[in-house]
Amino acid sequence: MIFNHQSVEELAKVIANLQKKDNKINICKADRSQRIPLSFAQERLWVLDKYQGGESANYSVSFARKLTGNLNVLALERSLNKIIHRYEILRTNFIQNEKGEVCQIIHPFDEISKIKIIPEILSKDVLKERLSKEASVPFDLSKDSLIRVRLFKLLKTEVFVLFINQHHIICDGWSINLFLKEWACLYNSLTKNNNVSLPQLDVQYADFSVWQRNYFYDRLLKKQLDYWNKKLKGFKTLNLPTLIF
Repeated sequence: MIFNHQSVEELAKVIANLQKKDNKINICKADRSQRIPLSFAQERLWVLDKYQGGESANYSVSFARKLTGNLNVLALERSLNKIIHRYEILRTNFIQNEKGEVCQIIHPFDEISKIKIIPEILSKDVLKERLSKEASVPFDLSKDSLIRVRLFKLLKTEVFVLFINQHHIICDGWSINLFLKEWACLYNSLTKNNNVSLPQLDVQYADFSVWQRNYFYDRLLKKQLDYWNKKLKGFKTLNLPTLIF
C-alpha cells in the first residue's frame, strides 16, 4: 500500500476508505454436536505439550493473591463456580480422535466440573514450598481440570492465600484479568446480598475457534494449499522423520 501511494495525502485517502468499510467480525454460535477444532494458538500449545510428553508445567499460568479480613469461603467457592458455569473453556479438555484430529470436549456444568475450596492451614515456610510444588504439577490436557484453585490460611493469622493455576491453552493475560474481575464482582454480590448480573455471553471461545478455522481456510489456507499442490505436482515425496503422538 505504501509503495503504491507515495504521498501522505494519497495514503490518508486510502486508509480513510478502508475505515469506512464494514470490517466487523460476525462470529456465530457453533453446533456443539459437531467436532469443535482448536484455535491455531491452542493447537500450537497442544503440539508443544505432546512434544514434551505431557510432563512439563512450562505452559502453566499460576499466581497467588493474599486475602485479608473476614473471608467468606462458601461465597468464594460459589462465586468461582458461577464463573466455571459461565465459561465453557474452563471445563474443556482436548483429545485426539480416531482420525487423528484434535478437538475440544466441553463438559457440562455439574458436580464433577464444580470446584471445591477447602482451606489448608500452613506455616509461612511450608506455604512457600507448597506453592512451588503446586505450580510444578503438569496438566493432562485430555482429562484433568485445566484450572486448579487452592486456598491456604497462614498459621495463627487471619491471612489467606488464594492460589490459581491454569494451563495456557484455556487462558491468557487478558482473560485472567477478566476472570478475576468477574469473580470479585460475584463474590461481593453474594456477601453483600446485592443482585449483580454479568453481561450475557452470545458466543464462547469454541465459537471463535470454529470461526477462525473456517475464515482462514476459506480465505487464505485453501488458496495457498491449492497453489503449492500445483507447484509441487509431479515431485517425489521426501521421507522425513516426523513426530508421532
